[in-house]
Amino acid sequence: MKNGWLPRDATGLWVVNSTGCVTAGGRVCAVAVLSDGHASMAEGVARVEEAAREAVDVLAGRF
Repeated sequence: MKNGWLPRDATGLWVVNSTGCVTAGGRVCAVAVLSDGHASMAEGVARVEEAAREAVDVLAGRF
């Protein structure tokens, strides 16, 4: 698991990313979520977590 976040100097908006390996549907999968343009770090983290959950659900066949 590797997470990253950075407020952009030019815009003040946040870049938030997360990558890692998960087991989904009996398989080990690499998942990466890259995002930008968030008003706050908390908003970016929430969006990245939601996208990661949805990606893992698809990989595990739970969609």
